[in-house]
Amino acid sequence: MPGCSRLTPRRRCRRSRGVIWETTLASRFSSVTAGRFWSRRRRRRFDLIYADAWPGKFTHLDEALSLLTIGGMYLVDDLLPQPNWPVEHAPRVPVLIDRLRNRPGFVEVTLAWSSGLMLLVRVGR
Repeated sequence: MPGCSRLTPRRRCRRSRGVIWETTLASRFSSVTAGRFWSRRRRRRFDLIYADAWPGKFTHLDEALSLLTIGGMYLVDDLLPQPNWPVEHAPRVPVLIDRLRNRPGFVEVTLAWSSGLMLLVRVGR
């Protein structure tokens, strides 16, 4: 794990006898906008990307997906209609889903759970 992040145990889960972990990033990360983050990470590779904001989801999608390792996972949420969506969110969702489903080198699973999730796994270049 790089020096700018660490895993911290948050609590024990008795049912699974596992530990729930939280990633803590250095404060210098939070000072960079998400769009600039994706643009600056061309040489770095990730095993997991959780796209919770517009950059990496509606913008900078190609940059984000290009940074996944083979076997790496891309998780995106907010794909089912929500009453708190900004007006511009709803028309972008079907376009995003279509782009992700038709992306070569990836397999996807869509989950109609919670706010709507999609998981992509990179299987090729």
